[in-house]
Amino acid sequence: MSRQSDSVLHILIPDLFSEHPQITPDLRLYYLERLLSSAYIEDWAYPSWMSSLFALFGLPQLNKKPLPIAPLTRLVDANDSGDKIWLRADPVYLRADRKHVFLFDTTVTAADANNFINEINRFYAEEGLQFSAPIPTRWYVSLPELPKLITYPVEEVFGKDIQSYLPDGDDKMLWRRRLNEVQMLLHQSQVNINREARGELPINSLWFWGLGQLPEPASPSRWAQVWSDDPLVQGLARLSNCPHSNVLATGAEWLDQLTPGEHLLTLSAPRGVEWREWLNQLEEVWFMPLFKALKKREVDRLALYPGDEHVFMITGVRHWWRRRQNWQKYCPR
Repeated sequence: MSRQSDSVLHILIPDLFSEHPQITPDLRLYYLERLLSSAYIEDWAYPSWMSSLFALFGLPQLNKKPLPIAPLTRLVDANDSGDKIWLRADPVYLRADRKHVFLFDTTVTAADANNFINEINRFYAEEGLQFSAPIPTRWYVSLPELPKLITYPVEEVFGKDIQSYLPDGDDKMLWRRRLNEVQMLLHQSQVNINREARGELPINSLWFWGLGQLPEPASPSRWAQVWSDDPLVQGLARLSNCPHSNVLATGAEWLDQLTPGEHLLTLSAPRGVEWREWLNQLEEVWFMPLFKALKKREVDRLALYPGDEHVFMITGVRHWWRRRQNWQKYCPR
């Protein structure tokens, strides 16, 4: 790539340190270690990757108020968020044992999703709830008024016992009742009977989360370009009226397309890819070209956000002399 003046890269990798480092004690990632060892490590006041995104887009976050994820992803999925109150109602599979109920992701076709939605809407029509499935795996419900509700992103609950993640807040009993109702409705659904006859897992629950209305965008947007495959990031970019694109195949391709200014990139582990394998992919495809571009001063600054309460700030070629540390040293304990 040619030298781009004032090129500042912000890279958010929410799964970078997601697994305990003892899982991969022998894994060395040379270029990631060179980047981390040369960085200034600064405190970052936003402990989750979603709250980090809101901060990077200049959006306020009120204490104990849910982040309005649903209307933002709805912008991408249906482009009709408007001023309505939205809640995600994602289809999931719950598996129970004697003491616990675990939540898992599952697949659903558009035809099955629409049939489920029609059944649910008939049941809740008198309560003013309107369910929809613009994307088969991302369902929504619009509400007549804003409840006092605390919920948890479905990604946080995958593979876990749901007990500690059930809806909370002043209106929790209403929404826990609705959760039980919809589970009973889905259990009796002909769609699920047909799915199980085909050897498919049933959709036996919904997961409510992401409550809110569209926030007012920060103006002007700081980003020359946003690069992400995540619908939340794409929704924030649309809200902020800034250019956005899907993630390119390699870091080298991305660096070749950069223009002057600040760029935001998010990288998340693909579904079904083992974490260690994904780290090796990041090392070869992203960390190596980033390290080389910084060392050649083709990039001015890099801010790396691993989705915890720290940010790694790397400026030009400074501190490349520092002794390289194992990347596990930087994982939260």
